[in-house]
Amino acid sequence: VDRGALVEESYQLNVGGDTDFLNMIEEDRLISKRESKTLAVQAMVPYQIPLKIGPSDYVSFLKNKKICYILINGKYFGNTPS
Repeated sequence: VDRGALVEESYQLNVGGDTDFLNMIEEDRLISKRESKTLAVQAMVPYQIPLKIGPSDYVSFLKNKKICYILINGKYFGNTPS
């Protein structure tokens, strides 16, 4: 957005093996975290977009490692895909 791109949709999926991710297996704990992360990212885009941000799953063998997958689809000047 800051560089003139029109962001059309985005998601961020996080997996990890630490106790934070283990605790978020319970949906009650996950709801507020997912909402706060989504609102923080949405605040960076001055218009509404389809957006999904949040912890996705616990993967025990990752131990203390956290992995994040991010997709941002959009267009630049002249409808060039970003």
